[in-house]
Amino acid sequence: MDKAWIQEGWRHSGIQQLLVTGNGLGEDFAGQNLMELNLSGAKLVGANFTHADLTGVSLAGADLRQANLAESQALGADFRGADLTGACLRDWSIDPNTFLEGVRCRYFFLSEKEDPRTGLRERRPHDPDRFFEDGDFEKLFRHVQDTIDLLIRKGVDRADFAHALRTMMALYPETQGTIRSVEQVDGDLVVRLNRDRETDAVGVEQSFYQALESRQIEGTRRELLPASPVDPVMVRTEPIAKASVFLSYSHRDPRRFEECRLHLTTLERNGMAEIWHDNRINEGDDWEAAIDERLANADIVLLLISPAFIASDFCFKKEMPAALAQRPKTTVIPVVVESCEMEGLPFHKLQMARQGKPIDSRNRNKAWTEVVRAVREAIVNRAPQARGQAV
Repeated sequence: MDKAWIQEGWRHSGIQQLLVTGNGLGEDFAGQNLMELNLSGAKLVGANFTHADLTGVSLAGADLRQANLAESQALGADFRGADLTGACLRDWSIDPNTFLEGVRCRYFFLSEKEDPRTGLRERRPHDPDRFFEDGDFEKLFRHVQDTIDLLIRKGVDRADFAHALRTMMALYPETQGTIRSVEQVDGDLVVRLNRDRETDAVGVEQSFYQALESRQIEGTRRELLPASPVDPVMVRTEPIAKASVFLSYSHRDPRRFEECRLHLTTLERNGMAEIWHDNRINEGDDWEAAIDERLANADIVLLLISPAFIASDFCFKKEMPAALAQRPKTTVIPVVVESCEMEGLPFHKLQMARQGKPIDSRNRNKAWTEVVRAVREAIVNRAPQARGQAV
């Protein structure tokens, strides 16, 4: 992989040297994309990683003493056995998939500059004569990995707050019953949720804030929820009716179909959807009649777009037109699984999953997770029609 990164056009001499020699002492990597590089055991004393993307990078056993990791993205990064003594960790981003086991760190800083009043940088432990023992660093950051904090500034409309929670929990049922606390912090509310390694923290945050902001834009301000402890567990969450999801794909794309099917299983497990495809037709059944019936009754149709899909008469001339004719009763979501020319085709102007970007061959799981999220949102957005009332 490291050679591939160089071949793809890296021009930062420090990154090339780091990949070849493992030596990045004092180098400036601020704002650089180091995603998924293998930097295990690298010498990075005093290196600057502010705003750098360290997603999925391996830094196991690396020497990061006095390194600056302020506002870096370290989601899924591997720091096992690394030395972070004296590093600056201001506003760095980690998640449950960030490995911190065995990190050596006697102390770290939460600011890059000295406080002019005291002449000291903000340090942990606070006492300059105290130092962490083995295992303390991991324990200290474990609560950060185990929670999602939703910050609500300067009060919020009660109805908007309840709507945002309902929407978030409908999209991510695993968040139901996970509220750890609601705290007042400098006049704002912080809703703290428990999470595990499987929780899509980015999706949870986005669903909450998007729902909250859309409600605030649509409506006028009503009774404000003060910045004081409340019991959000009492907010009712109405069940979402199970949706029928139909997969339209070319049999010349078996790999993409299987990836899609596996990822959509999440929606079946949590009761949000029934996923149907032609592999579920029983032997001896009229396969064409079975497809017609399922397609006619589908709530959501996924079109797995590829050159093979466009070339397939059955997909392009039968399934796709039938699905489009059922709109708006049926939600049709094109998913581009292979790059192809789509200009002027009937589905081209529809809202596509991932804004029409093809499934990324380098990080397919991440891409398919975005597709599942789009289907989840479509199911929730259909819920008001299914219940005959507004959310």
